[in-house]
Amino acid sequence: MKKTNILIIFSVIALIFTSCNIKENNIEIDEIADIDIFENYEDNVKLSKDIVNQNWNEFLKTKISGFDPKDTKDLKFFSNTRPQENKLIIQFRYPKFDKPKNLEKIRQVTVDKIEELKKQQKKNEKLIFESTKKVEELIEMLNNENYSEFYKNLHTNITKEFTYEQFLSFLEQIKELGFENNQREYLNKALVKFNDSSNELTDIIEYRYWQKNNRAKYESFNFQNFDEKMELVGYRVY
Repeated sequence: MKKTNILIIFSVIALIFTSCNIKENNIEIDEIADIDIFENYEDNVKLSKDIVNQNWNEFLKTKISGFDPKDTKDLKFFSNTRPQENKLIIQFRYPKFDKPKNLEKIRQVTVDKIEELKKQQKKNEKLIFESTKKVEELIEMLNNENYSEFYKNLHTNITKEFTYEQFLSFLEQIKELGFENNQREYLNKALVKFNDSSNELTDIIEYRYWQKNNRAKYESFNFQNFDEKMELVGYRVY
């Protein structure tokens, strides 16, 4: 290789490196929360996705007077993974020289909400682990087309209303809508209570999975707490 060609290659590499540095230097990185409440790292990963994949704009509307979604168009959530420490770091990233409007207020209510979600999940840890195991088993049944076993896992309140044949027809409709097993990816989970009592465990845990090739499509598995035992009470697609 000629000396001039070597110089050109090194020049191109230097330009790329400089460009990346300039871009990074123009971005403010704000570490707003540690996610480390579970012993299992993968459970912390799921919790980080539960947080990052919240509908934050809708939440901020309820907390900040005059909030406009445009205020957060340049504000991005990131999860910085640290498996060696069994935790993740939730970050805000935004342009250093063009900070989002109401940034301090947005940060405050977001951090408060994250802490609330962490406490909620830690309190319901046993129910989360039980339903997480069940949803993974159910997904395996769908992947292997073991539909009769999936149907048996539905709560009796559901099977009383829908026959196995109706369930099979529903699954066929899902396939026609373009849902593919190999495109399923964890989106988030939500814990829902029927009342505001802080002393009681959650009533519903909904797991949402989206399609990697079309994130506008997702499916949900809904579990209800019956005397601290999680039962499948719904399976839907959107």
